[in-house]
Amino acid sequence: MRAIAGYRRRSTIALGVMLLGALFIVPSAVAQGGAGVDRGGAGIDTQQRFLLLDTDPNEENPVLLGFGPIHAKGVDKSVTRHKDIFSFPDGDLTVMHQQASRSRDHDPVTCFFTFSERGSYKVVRGTGDYVGVEGHGHYIAEGKFVACDQGPPEAFVVELQAHGPLKL
Repeated sequence: MRAIAGYRRRSTIALGVMLLGALFIVPSAVAQGGAGVDRGGAGIDTQQRFLLLDTDPNEENPVLLGFGPIHAKGVDKSVTRHKDIFSFPDGDLTVMHQQASRSRDHDPVTCFFTFSERGSYKVVRGTGDYVGVEGHGHYIAEGKFVACDQGPPEAFVVELQAHGPLKL
């Protein structure tokens, strides 16, 4: 039981780090047309959505999809507990995020863990085609995994959804 408790602590920390990275991934089930940067509405706030899906607890830079003014595939790089860099082919976004609420649950019989987190984010810097970017919004991160011992989880999935206005 001590081994499981130790693994849970490490798993919670690893998941927390991944969630923080995911927090700034703004997912969407609805994609807008176009590729790259849509300069047709430059200077106008347009809804941006990012989606991060992760099925590997050891992945350092999970895939990040952007739908909106930034319509591209990139990666999320977690820098600190409250800071991520979303890296796309045309530039990077530096995103700061703050947790508002969090919940966790564990079923010791099945070794099934769930967690969710909600919060807000702000895009504080852009590089490349995204210099001068401004944006903010809210995110939801949810995860599920099965882990009975100290090894890697048998099953693992994290989804991060974020949305809000973005001005390029």
